[in-house]
Amino acid sequence: MTDMVDELTLMNEQMSSDLSASQVQNEELNSTITEIEVMMSDANAMISSMTDMVAEMNIRISDLEYENDSLNNLLLASQDELAQSNSTVDSLMVTIDVMALDYENMSSVNDSLSNPISIDLLSGWNIIGYTLQNAQDAVATFDGIVDVLSVVKNNAGEVYWPEFGFNGIGDLIPGQGYQVLMDEYYEGFVFENLNGLRVELSPTIPQWAIDMDVYMHPNDIKTLVSFGTRHTLSDTLSKVRGIGAARRWIKSEFDNISKDCDGCLDVFYQKNYFEPKDGERIVKPVWINNVVAIQRGTSHPNRFIIMSGDIDSRVSNPNNYTDNSPGANDNASGMAGTIEAARVLSKYTFENSIIYVGLSGEEQGLFGGKGLAAYAKKEGWEIIGILNNDMIGNIKGVDGVIDNRTFRIFSEPVPANETEIHRKARRFYGGEVDGISRQLARYVHKNVKKFMPEMNPIMIYRLDRFGRGGHHRPFNDLGYAGIRIMEAHENYTMQHQDIRFENDIAYGDVIEGVDFEYAKKITAVNAINLASLAWSPPILKKLSIGGIVEASVKFRWEKINDSNILGYKIYWRETTSPTWDNSRFVEDVSELSLIHI
Repeated sequence: MTDMVDELTLMNEQMSSDLSASQVQNEELNSTITEIEVMMSDANAMISSMTDMVAEMNIRISDLEYENDSLNNLLLASQDELAQSNSTVDSLMVTIDVMALDYENMSSVNDSLSNPISIDLLSGWNIIGYTLQNAQDAVATFDGIVDVLSVVKNNAGEVYWPEFGFNGIGDLIPGQGYQVLMDEYYEGFVFENLNGLRVELSPTIPQWAIDMDVYMHPNDIKTLVSFGTRHTLSDTLSKVRGIGAARRWIKSEFDNISKDCDGCLDVFYQKNYFEPKDGERIVKPVWINNVVAIQRGTSHPNRFIIMSGDIDSRVSNPNNYTDNSPGANDNASGMAGTIEAARVLSKYTFENSIIYVGLSGEEQGLFGGKGLAAYAKKEGWEIIGILNNDMIGNIKGVDGVIDNRTFRIFSEPVPANETEIHRKARRFYGGEVDGISRQLARYVHKNVKKFMPEMNPIMIYRLDRFGRGGHHRPFNDLGYAGIRIMEAHENYTMQHQDIRFENDIAYGDVIEGVDFEYAKKITAVNAINLASLAWSPPILKKLSIGGIVEASVKFRWEKINDSNILGYKIYWRETTSPTWDNSRFVEDVSELSLIHI
């Protein structure tokens, strides 16, 4: 019995030992399982992380592909944008016409001087006297040097402009002096007597080029002042007072101009409705009416160059719409200039359309410009640019400076609606001051310096005066080229002021503050550029630029399908220069390499 107990005890001990060993094994197994689970969890985490990484890589690859596509699109867009920008400058420099002369009765040509005077013409400006005893056509007289002649100007400011077939001088007058701008030196020029020679311009030369004359009518400004106030919120029913009477008179002037040119102007009101919620200077509901006159182009009627003036006026309180607010300089001067430009240019025809417009609501928040810009967008107008004329009649600044030659051209550097992609690209390719508005400003500046050398245009690298705004801005906001043209020296005692006499100072924007001759000159600036832009060909649609690792710049473009185009002009400048200082003309080709420029 004792032996059985001992055996059972031994068996029990063995079983306990085996159980303990099993427990140890089980614990080791559980530990192994836990380790495996941890390893599996880590593996799953790694797999998940790798999956995320793969996903991120795929996203990045997609982003890179998108960025690559975007950059390609950007290059194309930049090319189009550059072409569009240069449309206001470079493509307008395209030689689009050749002046042709038809000589008849050549046998009657004789020389009234036995010893003709030989004149050496230097490159640049020359002053010469007309030595013949009879008057004769400027085109015929200078025909022999037309290839190197840039412009001829008389004492009245009228010009003969061979490049565009423009002869505002007509006949050269015996005994008068002339300014002659030469592209290069010419030795031994002689005035040949072409007595009996009849000169006819070819049909490709518009008739306006012969006798365009700009005159600022004082009565236009006086009439606008006579309405007492032209505040946007002023009376619209009276026939003699308020903005309603003013805009009806402006429309009647455009209508009369249209009658004189056999209905060449499409005249209408473009209007938009605004309520107090739309702006703090709109204190009551109002229809803001713009007066629009469109002179349709013969070849490209949907391409527009715009000249604008503001109809409305104000005094010290922008919401005071009852007191007298003559607005003689701000902005009857710009409105009168716009009407005069219509009188002059409506006599002639152009390839592109011209819009002459009186914009309302400027002093209340540029509402007239906003309305017309939105209308242009809706109608699909292709706008070359807008020349906004706001205060072009004052020559005496509050600083005491009197200057009847200088005026300012305001322009923003890049389009206000540019994309982030364009902004990033500019960091690599430049163009910080080469937006379409800036190019338009350069074009106007170049024309004035060349054809009105007595004037002093100043380009201001800013949208407008510091903290101020004008009616070109709403067009800029939608991506259109637009500039402001205005006097150089402002008189703040006459600007946005109640009419009063205080501390020996006369305040108020009255007619006495307007210099009509100066306003005439600025109107002529507009007329010259309107005509030139209205005469311009279509813009380049595709332009490629290369030469990153070469000492040259390569250009390639798609030629414009126009039989009148004889070639293209390439312009370039130092990056620090405000103007395009260098150029090269090429014939009707589609590519060019400029080496060591």
